[in-house]
Amino acid sequence: THDGNLIIVPTSACFAKICDEDRERVRDAFERLANGETQKMREEYRVGRQWLPSPQQNEWVEVRAAVDERDANGKPLSLIGTSMTVTQRKEMEEALVQAKVKAEEANTLKSSFLANISHEIRTPLNAIVGFSQLLSETDDPEEKKMFTNIITHNNDLLLKLINDILDLSKLDAGFVQFKPIWVNLPSLFKDTELTYKERLRNTDVEFILEIPTDGNFLAYIDHSRLLQVLGNFITNAIKYTPAGFIRVSYELPSKGGLLLSVADSGIGIDDSKKSRVFVRFEKLDQFAQGTGLGLSICETIVKAYKGEIGFESTVG
Repeated sequence: THDGNLIIVPTSACFAKICDEDRERVRDAFERLANGETQKMREEYRVGRQWLPSPQQNEWVEVRAAVDERDANGKPLSLIGTSMTVTQRKEMEEALVQAKVKAEEANTLKSSFLANISHEIRTPLNAIVGFSQLLSETDDPEEKKMFTNIITHNNDLLLKLINDILDLSKLDAGFVQFKPIWVNLPSLFKDTELTYKERLRNTDVEFILEIPTDGNFLAYIDHSRLLQVLGNFITNAIKYTPAGFIRVSYELPSKGGLLLSVADSGIGIDDSKKSRVFVRFEKLDQFAQGTGLGLSICETIVKAYKGEIGFESTVG
């Protein structure tokens, strides 16, 4: 009512303002109340605000209603109720739901992370313990040399795993401060070329370096982190390239930054496995050496540097 006069608003006009996703639910609730199926109703729905550009900015409304008066046959003559904007409460509820989901995800990831760490540490540790025992029981020089090599190899694996886990933990916690310096890129990449050409000397893989030739380019970047990303990319390429080439290149785009790329003629990645490339402890070939942390560390470093990381691959 307004100044004692009854204002009649058609139900169609009321329902027209309700968002499409909620309209039928609210209409059904009102009909059940009007038909006497229920005595009270409480519904929450979104009301469209056409002047706002985003549907996420719709208002949430809570309506409560009950039958106020009925005729002799029990048919409702009038309803009484309240209508209240509850947008802020709904946003708080959604934030709590999201926080709960994130907490559950974090807990699951933590459990998975610990399980993977246990497995990955146990594997080289078993080899070290087992072959150390065999080493103490043999006098054969050839066997001693073989056992020592196996122990040394697994020591290296274990040390790299522990270093990767510590590095990843520090990066995640934000404890690592990037320390940029002026880096001579051609010099850095030529040193890298010498290192990996030597490593590939007795293989069927050619290491190719493609760098700009017009000038000594300097980059203001964290030298050790750049080498870490580059090294993990190249190591990954070596692991999955039995023959052919590995090509390393960089350029300085006009928009700024450093574009680094490593290409190889290796086995490629199946479409079904592409979503797992940057997942921690994921090894697309379980028989390949490594911890499955290298590319995950690269992604963490690049994203912390506000950069982008990605790949393109075809099987074969």
